[in-house]
Amino acid sequence: MRGAPDIRALLGGTSHQRLTEIIRGNSMLVVGRYLHWDNMRHREPPEGLSHEGWWLGTRLARLSAREIVPFRSKEGYPFSLVHAAPVRQGLAEAAGPRPMASA
Repeated sequence: MRGAPDIRALLGGTSHQRLTEIIRGNSMLVVGRYLHWDNMRHREPPEGLSHEGWWLGTRLARLSAREIVPFRSKEGYPFSLVHAAPVRQGLAEAAGPRPMASA
């Protein structure tokens, strides 16, 4: 598996005008799903975008929607969550059924 393109390198090589176009036409979801780069790179990007431009717009949309949570990795990096519908659904499924409240 090849790693995702470095967002800093993509930003550095993108003009302000092009970046505006990329951001305007992007979403954090791909066909209603929260996909990683390894899945996106095998799909056809939207018209007018390269795979890297598509990834850049998607990452920026996700970064702008993220919420930092009070946990850190072993290396000290903060964790964050994006509250996209597929992510919420996955978390609910992972948590399992909720117990019925007693009256």
